Amino acid sequence: NDHPPGRMHFFVKKVEATIRSEGLLAAGERCVVAVSGGPDSRALLQVLAQLAPALDLFLVVAHVAHGLRPAEAEAEARLVREAAQALGLACECGRVEVAACAREQGLSLEHAARNLRYGFLAEVAARYRATKIAVGHTADDQAEEILLRLIRGTGRAGLAGMAGLRDGLVVRPLLGMAKEEILRYLEAEGISYCLDSSNQQR
Repeated sequence: NDHPPGRMHFFVKKVEATIRSEGLLAAGERCVVAVSGGPDSRALLQVLAQLAPALDLFLVVAHVAHGLRPAEAEAEARLVREAAQALGLACECGRVEVAACAREQGLSLEHAARNLRYGFLAEVAARYRATKIAVGHTADDQAEEILLRLIRGTGRAGLAGMAGLRDGLVVRPLLGMAKEEILRYLEAEGISYCLDSSNQQR
Protein backbone atom coordinates (compact mmCIF):
# COMPACT_ATOMS: atom_id res chain seq x y z
CA ASN A 1 0.00 0.00 0.00
CA ASP A 2 1.46 3.36 -0.97
CA HIS A 3 -0.53 5.49 1.47
CA PRO A 4 -1.14 5.37 5.25
CA PRO A 5 -4.27 3.55 6.50
CA GLY A 6 -7.32 5.76 6.67
CA ARG A 7 -5.92 8.12 4.04
CA MET A 8 -7.56 8.29 0.64
CA HIS A 9 -5.64 7.10 -2.42
CA PHE A 10 -5.18 9.98 -4.92
CA PHE A 11 -7.10 7.96 -7.52
CA VAL A 12 -10.17 7.94 -5.24
CA LYS A 13 -9.83 11.71 -4.74
CA LYS A 14 -9.66 12.20 -8.50
CA VAL A 15 -12.88 10.21 -9.04
CA GLU A 16 -14.59 12.11 -6.21
CA ALA A 17 -13.62 15.42 -7.85
CA THR A 18 -15.13 14.22 -11.15
CA ILE A 19 -18.37 13.10 -9.47
CA ARG A 20 -18.74 16.44 -7.69
CA SER A 21 -17.71 18.73 -10.56
CA GLU A 22 -19.90 16.95 -13.13
CA GLY A 23 -22.79 16.39 -10.71
CA LEU A 24 -22.86 12.67 -11.52
CA LEU A 25 -24.27 11.55 -8.16
CA ALA A 26 -26.27 13.59 -5.65
CA ALA A 27 -26.38 13.16 -1.87
CA GLY A 28 -28.97 10.61 -0.78
CA GLU A 29 -29.12 8.90 -4.18
CA ARG A 30 -29.42 5.15 -4.65
CA CYS A 31 -27.03 3.80 -7.26
CA VAL A 32 -26.68 0.42 -8.97
CA VAL A 33 -23.00 -0.36 -9.62
CA ALA A 34 -22.51 -2.61 -12.67
CA VAL A 35 -19.61 -4.96 -11.89
CA SER A 36 -18.38 -7.51 -14.42
CA GLY A 37 -15.43 -8.55 -12.28
CA GLY A 38 -12.91 -6.96 -14.67
CA PRO A 39 -10.39 -4.31 -13.54
CA ASP A 40 -12.44 -1.22 -14.49
CA SER A 41 -15.65 -2.23 -12.73
CA ARG A 42 -13.77 -3.59 -9.69
CA ALA A 43 -12.04 -0.22 -9.32
CA LEU A 44 -15.38 1.56 -9.76
CA LEU A 45 -17.00 -0.53 -7.02
CA GLN A 46 -14.12 -0.07 -4.59
CA VAL A 47 -13.96 3.70 -5.14
CA LEU A 48 -17.73 4.27 -4.87
CA ALA A 49 -17.89 2.12 -1.72
CA GLN A 50 -15.12 4.23 -0.17
CA LEU A 51 -16.84 7.48 -1.18
CA ALA A 52 -20.40 6.38 -0.27
CA PRO A 53 -20.36 7.71 3.32
CA ALA A 54 -19.00 11.15 2.31
CA LEU A 55 -21.30 11.41 -0.73
CA ASP A 56 -24.26 9.90 1.20
CA LEU A 57 -24.91 7.16 -1.38
CA PHE A 58 -26.79 3.88 -1.12
CA LEU A 59 -25.12 1.30 -3.37
CA VAL A 60 -26.26 -2.04 -4.75
CA VAL A 61 -24.03 -4.28 -6.89
CA ALA A 62 -25.33 -5.84 -10.12
CA HIS A 63 -23.54 -8.52 -12.15
CA VAL A 64 -24.66 -9.86 -15.53
CA ALA A 65 -23.46 -13.14 -17.08
CA HIS A 66 -23.86 -13.09 -20.86
CA GLY A 67 -23.91 -16.85 -21.47
CA LEU A 68 -20.93 -16.53 -23.85
CA ARG A 69 -18.01 -17.69 -21.67
CA PRO A 70 -19.39 -20.29 -19.24
CA ALA A 71 -15.91 -21.36 -18.13
CA GLU A 72 -15.07 -17.86 -16.84
CA ALA A 73 -18.57 -16.77 -15.80
CA GLU A 74 -18.68 -18.73 -12.55
CA ALA A 75 -15.37 -17.32 -11.28
CA GLU A 76 -16.45 -13.77 -12.22
CA ALA A 77 -19.81 -14.08 -10.43
CA ARG A 78 -18.10 -15.51 -7.35
CA LEU A 79 -15.53 -12.69 -7.26
CA VAL A 80 -18.26 -10.03 -7.56
CA ARG A 81 -20.43 -11.64 -4.88
CA GLU A 82 -17.46 -11.88 -2.49
CA ALA A 83 -16.43 -8.27 -3.18
CA ALA A 84 -19.98 -7.03 -2.50
CA GLN A 85 -20.19 -9.10 0.68
CA ALA A 86 -16.84 -7.76 1.93
CA LEU A 87 -18.18 -4.21 1.43
CA GLY A 88 -21.52 -5.06 3.08
CA LEU A 89 -23.50 -4.43 -0.12
CA ALA A 90 -26.45 -6.28 -1.66
CA CYS A 91 -25.55 -8.11 -4.87
CA GLU A 92 -27.91 -9.03 -7.70
CA CYS A 93 -26.64 -11.52 -10.29
CA GLY A 94 -28.49 -12.09 -13.55
CA ARG A 95 -27.93 -14.18 -16.66
CA VAL A 96 -28.90 -13.17 -20.19
CA GLU A 97 -28.73 -15.20 -23.41
CA VAL A 98 -26.83 -12.92 -25.75
CA ALA A 99 -26.23 -15.33 -28.64
CA ALA A 100 -29.94 -16.24 -28.91
CA CYS A 101 -31.00 -12.58 -28.73
CA ALA A 102 -28.44 -11.58 -31.39
CA ARG A 103 -29.71 -14.32 -33.70
CA GLU A 104 -33.39 -13.50 -33.17
CA GLN A 105 -32.99 -9.74 -33.59
CA GLY A 106 -30.25 -9.76 -36.23
CA LEU A 107 -27.85 -7.86 -33.97
CA SER A 108 -24.10 -8.18 -33.38
CA LEU A 109 -23.17 -10.03 -30.17
CA GLU A 110 -21.84 -6.76 -28.72
CA HIS A 111 -25.04 -4.84 -29.50
CA ALA A 112 -27.28 -7.61 -28.11
CA ALA A 113 -25.11 -7.87 -24.99
CA ARG A 114 -25.36 -4.12 -24.37
CA ASN A 115 -29.16 -4.11 -24.78
CA LEU A 116 -29.68 -7.09 -22.46
CA ARG A 117 -27.15 -5.83 -19.92
CA TYR A 118 -28.78 -2.39 -19.61
CA GLY A 119 -32.20 -4.07 -19.48
CA PHE A 120 -31.12 -6.11 -16.46
CA LEU A 121 -29.45 -3.11 -14.78
CA ALA A 122 -32.64 -1.04 -15.24
CA GLU A 123 -34.68 -3.86 -13.63
CA VAL A 124 -32.36 -3.93 -10.62
CA ALA A 125 -32.52 -0.11 -10.39
CA ALA A 126 -36.34 -0.23 -10.40
CA ARG A 127 -36.40 -2.93 -7.74
CA TYR A 128 -34.14 -0.92 -5.39
CA ARG A 129 -35.68 2.45 -6.34
CA ALA A 130 -32.22 3.54 -7.58
CA THR A 131 -31.95 6.68 -9.67
CA LYS A 132 -28.48 6.04 -11.14
CA ILE A 133 -26.59 3.16 -12.76
CA ALA A 134 -22.79 3.47 -12.58
CA VAL A 135 -20.68 1.73 -15.24
CA GLY A 136 -16.90 1.44 -15.49
CA HIS A 137 -16.09 2.95 -18.88
CA THR A 138 -12.62 4.54 -18.99
CA ALA A 139 -10.73 7.06 -21.11
CA ASP A 140 -9.40 4.09 -23.12
CA ASP A 141 -12.98 2.91 -23.84
CA GLN A 142 -13.85 6.47 -24.86
CA ALA A 143 -10.98 6.61 -27.37
CA GLU A 144 -12.01 3.22 -28.78
CA GLU A 145 -15.66 4.31 -29.05
CA ILE A 146 -14.76 7.48 -30.97
CA LEU A 147 -12.51 5.46 -33.30
CA LEU A 148 -15.34 2.99 -33.97
CA ARG A 149 -17.77 5.83 -34.65
CA LEU A 150 -15.27 7.39 -37.08
CA ILE A 151 -14.91 4.08 -38.92
CA ARG A 152 -18.70 3.74 -39.15
CA GLY A 153 -18.89 7.25 -40.61
CA THR A 154 -20.48 9.14 -37.75
CA GLY A 155 -21.52 12.78 -37.95
CA ARG A 156 -19.88 15.46 -35.83
CA ALA A 157 -22.19 14.73 -32.89
CA GLY A 158 -20.89 11.15 -32.70
CA LEU A 159 -17.34 12.41 -32.25
CA ALA A 160 -18.26 13.71 -28.81
CA GLY A 161 -18.09 10.07 -27.67
CA MET A 162 -19.77 8.74 -24.54
CA ALA A 163 -21.22 11.12 -21.96
CA GLY A 164 -20.26 11.12 -18.28
CA LEU A 165 -23.99 11.21 -17.55
CA ARG A 166 -26.40 9.65 -20.06
CA ASP A 167 -30.19 10.15 -20.04
CA GLY A 168 -29.95 11.35 -16.44
CA LEU A 169 -29.51 7.69 -15.46
CA VAL A 170 -26.21 6.09 -16.54
CA VAL A 171 -23.07 7.58 -14.96
CA ARG A 172 -19.45 6.92 -15.94
CA PRO A 173 -17.25 8.21 -13.08
CA LEU A 174 -14.06 6.67 -14.57
CA LEU A 175 -14.43 8.20 -18.05
CA GLY A 176 -11.49 10.57 -17.44
CA MET A 177 -9.23 7.82 -16.11
CA ALA A 178 -6.63 5.94 -18.16
CA LYS A 179 -6.53 2.15 -17.91
CA GLU A 180 -2.96 2.41 -16.63
CA GLU A 181 -4.08 4.54 -13.65
CA ILE A 182 -6.79 2.02 -12.82
CA LEU A 183 -4.40 -0.93 -12.88
CA ARG A 184 -1.93 0.98 -10.68
CA TYR A 185 -4.70 1.75 -8.16
CA LEU A 186 -5.83 -1.90 -8.05
CA GLU A 187 -2.27 -3.06 -7.51
CA ALA A 188 -1.61 -0.49 -4.78
CA GLU A 189 -4.80 -1.53 -2.96
CA GLY A 190 -4.33 -5.28 -3.52
CA ILE A 191 -7.72 -5.58 -5.25
CA SER A 192 -8.25 -8.76 -7.28
CA TYR A 193 -10.07 -8.87 -10.62
CA CYS A 194 -10.83 -11.20 -13.54
CA LEU A 195 -9.59 -10.84 -17.11
CA ASP A 196 -12.18 -11.40 -19.84
CA SER A 197 -10.69 -13.56 -22.61
CA SER A 198 -13.01 -11.97 -25.21
CA ASN A 199 -11.32 -8.60 -24.59
CA GLN A 200 -8.11 -10.04 -26.04
CA GLN A 201 -9.86 -10.54 -29.39
CA ARG A 202 -9.76 -7.93 -32.14
